[in-house]
Amino acid sequence: MCDDPINSGSEDVSTSYYNNPQLVCIERTIQKLERSINWDDYDSPNEDLTSEIEKASKAFRSDNSVQKTLFISKLKHLSAEDPELFVSILLPALQDLLDKDFNRDIHESIAVSLSSIVQDEFAISPEILISPICKFLLDNAIPSRDNAQVRLMVEEFLKCMPKTNETFIDNYVLPYILKYSKPNEKVFRRMICARIFNQIKIEHCCSGNLPSEKIQSVILQLCQDSNQNVRQEMAANIQQVAECYSHDGFKENDWEIILKLFKDEIVDIKCAALRQFYIIKPLLKRNQLISCYEPLIKRAVNESLLTKDDTLMVVADQIGVWFGMFESVMNEKETKWFYNAFQNLFLMAMKKASGKGIVDGDELPKDQKMLQLVIKNYPYFFTYSYEIDGGISIEKNLDKVIGLADSSTAKIIGSFIFLLYNNKSNNNLIYKICMQLLQKRYKSSVVADLFNPPYNMWRKLYEESIANDEEKIKNFWDAMTFTMEEFGKSYQHRNPVNLLRHIDEIISPHIKQQYISIILKSLKNMIINGNGLPVKQKAGETLIKTLGVTRSIEERDNVVSFLKTNLITHNNFYRRRLALYILPCILHYFSIQFIDKYFLKDYLELAKDDVEIIKHLLAQSFLSMKRYLSLPNHELVLQAIESAQRKMLESEIKNELKDDFMNLALKLSRAESCESDIKEKEKLEREKLLWKEDINNESDKMNVNSDNIISNDNEKLKKSWNTKEITKGIKQRGRCIITVTDHKIAKEKASASEFKQSRLPIPICRSSSYGAVILKSKESLSIQDKKTKCDFKDVITPKELIYSQNVKNLTVENIKPRSFSNEPKNTERKYKNAKIVVKNANTGIKKEKPTNHNNQDSGYDEDTSVTSNSFDDAITLSFGLHKVSSCSEIAKKPSQCMLKIKQTSS
Repeated sequence: MCDDPINSGSEDVSTSYYNNPQLVCIERTIQKLERSINWDDYDSPNEDLTSEIEKASKAFRSDNSVQKTLFISKLKHLSAEDPELFVSILLPALQDLLDKDFNRDIHESIAVSLSSIVQDEFAISPEILISPICKFLLDNAIPSRDNAQVRLMVEEFLKCMPKTNETFIDNYVLPYILKYSKPNEKVFRRMICARIFNQIKIEHCCSGNLPSEKIQSVILQLCQDSNQNVRQEMAANIQQVAECYSHDGFKENDWEIILKLFKDEIVDIKCAALRQFYIIKPLLKRNQLISCYEPLIKRAVNESLLTKDDTLMVVADQIGVWFGMFESVMNEKETKWFYNAFQNLFLMAMKKASGKGIVDGDELPKDQKMLQLVIKNYPYFFTYSYEIDGGISIEKNLDKVIGLADSSTAKIIGSFIFLLYNNKSNNNLIYKICMQLLQKRYKSSVVADLFNPPYNMWRKLYEESIANDEEKIKNFWDAMTFTMEEFGKSYQHRNPVNLLRHIDEIISPHIKQQYISIILKSLKNMIINGNGLPVKQKAGETLIKTLGVTRSIEERDNVVSFLKTNLITHNNFYRRRLALYILPCILHYFSIQFIDKYFLKDYLELAKDDVEIIKHLLAQSFLSMKRYLSLPNHELVLQAIESAQRKMLESEIKNELKDDFMNLALKLSRAESCESDIKEKEKLEREKLLWKEDINNESDKMNVNSDNIISNDNEKLKKSWNTKEITKGIKQRGRCIITVTDHKIAKEKASASEFKQSRLPIPICRSSSYGAVILKSKESLSIQDKKTKCDFKDVITPKELIYSQNVKNLTVENIKPRSFSNEPKNTERKYKNAKIVVKNANTGIKKEKPTNHNNQDSGYDEDTSVTSNSFDDAITLSFGLHKVSSCSEIAKKPSQCMLKIKQTSS
């Protein structure tokens, strides 16, 4: 507390505490006394902890309720500090407290605090704590006091049961249950024993480590208890009982006792047991299974049909399961009786669903709960129904149900209707039911199961029951139109994707154009308004496939325009990304010439996109595209792709993405093209037959202007290219083989054959932005070698270049500008012929030789070798308007020159 009255805050000085000098003096005296105490004498961790536990022990045995509550809240902290002292001192003190104090709040606080110690997920409780605490809770679960306190301890102990081990169960739980489940014990104690038994882990019961005699005696004692609540608790957990007999099976005497639960006079007990009868079937021997049919199952079905009590709903729910269980042991007469009972249940359910039932002169309200239970069991009777009457009875019943079905009933029917295919049913019935479900326009979640079967089911149904009837076809596609629209809005992406996969199977060239137009319209709507990328992407892929069977040129042009306008060139980033996602599908279904004519230019324009993700996806797509190119037919397409790749590399890229783009560029340069053009020719033939026109017809109204913009320093120039087949007389582009170091992709690609397929001009400089470096020759060539290589008369055509991992000498074998076809036609150019000027650093001799500009392969002429020199010599190059004086200059203009590198002998 502040001693200065001036700085005591906004408090009024006249009423301030500091106006009383006596109080101020007392406070200062207390502060002096506190400062004079040596607290180190009292600060011993072990003694302090011991004193805390002892204080808590004394508090629990005292009459001070405040102290009791305070230390009960600290139990978790004290148990973590010293578990041994906690068990040896505090638990006995807590037991004394429970025996003397009957305050319900204190009992509840103790139970919750101890339970939290065992259940703590963030602190692993040692074994020294778990067993004593669980035993403490178990011992106090059945005191001779009121039921409220009992429930508190029991509930907390049941929460701790999963933490117990088999030793604890054997030593404490089973003897406890045997002791308190005897008939002379109070009912609530026997009820607690039943609940505790049902919480024992199934793996403990099945392990075989627990004594089976103890467990089975507990089961028999509880199953034949005189109290119905105890028996109902056991009947509701028949699975636990069955697991305890999983090793040895049911003994005859034990089985007779357990069987009484299924025939109990109390309806609730009988229903609880009957619902789980199927669980114990694997444990029954054949004679035991047969013994259950007559007195148990048949009796339950008969009584439910006569009395119409609560058992009726259980029978309606389980009758199909029972039929499957006993079909192998029933004779023909019993099988027929069982099937007729199922039909009677169906009639009763239909009356309830239609509201025609009458009880005491009053009409029953419409209720489809029983109908849903009965309909769920139809698949169990399919096979038998088609054996006795060809499935007529079931088909009639299903036809009736569809007219009454609400959404829940319709969902159940949709989940199993395609199972009728396995029984050679009437496909017209399946078509009728499916159409009624679709035409009722339920929500997508209701009819989603219609599209879950294997993807050929709808195609079979369409081909067998729909394709030959014009009215059915019209109804089918009208229903599908609404379904596609509804599914597109669904947040469950799995449902619309499954629907579109089925439509993929149905789509074929045999579908009339009017229905193709309907499909295209719905797919466009799903692409624009669909909810979620998976839906939009699948709709786009289906649209591409449908385009491949569209015979109308007008529709084709509309789809192409839609894709270009709404996806490829759209302002929205997500639309452009979607366009790149569906590009592999376009490559799969259409020829390169078709793609070149309608899509390629717009896709290549994405190389200038402002979003780097788009450029990255485009670079990845180039790898897929190259696999469809067959050279030399598609040489110009490949050049356009490489040009776009270079533009992306030369653009501004974030530092963290530079390596990725360089990796993709290197992969593209070494990627394999298509070895055979057979598939390409097949696609061309199909497209010509489909649209009855030559896709290379330049007069077509949808022909895209394929002028491409390339840059030459500050000038922007137009270059036209097409994909017409290159004649054999035109020379192919030369190969540029270089040694690349300090790059993870280059280090992995070490084979000569892969380097020979390199097509991208890699800049030759030591500090390239592309991350590629040429190894400079460390050993100088001899004077004789230099003289030989500098002699123009002795120059011969260069041989195939060789790559080696152990490169010692690299020389520039041929330097030539890009072909004249790639340069602008400019009459004002100062230099019409590019020259290569080589200076010899030692002699000063200069030699010139003009190069040939008639090469049309955008590379260099393999038949013309100009000169060669080592990197130790100065090189001066003249490329029209450009002058390159060093390797770094070349690196800045990689699109304007190609270098041919050759390894020289050391």
